Amino acid sequence: MSVPRKPTVLITNDDGPLGDESPFIEQFIGVLQRKLGWNIRVCIPTDQRSWIAKAFLVSEPVTLKEFAPSSDIIAEKGCWYMASGTPASCVNIALNHLFPDIDLVYV
Repeated sequence: MSVPRKPTVLITNDDGPLGDESPFIEQFIGVLQRKLGWNIRVCIPTDQRSWIAKAFLVSEPVTLKEFAPSSDIIAEKGCWYMASGTPASCVNIALNHLFPDIDLVYV
């Protein structure tokens, strides 16, 4: 019997990176990695974007920056990004340009 393949999961949020607006995102990702063994990819907004989470930025340029988590999390190079867009833009960019192998999107 073969071992089941662990899913590759894209994580985004509407609160941005670790900080006052999003104090638990890295802890949450750590639990998903340790307890479920998921392969995690991250593309989150650079700022808090709750009020426009579903919007797409059409005429504004979106900048993309790779980053490393600050806590004790398994972070492969090229798997953690921040984008200057909305959460919807982050998912669109991640699925279509960064991570073609995503099995599940968790927002």
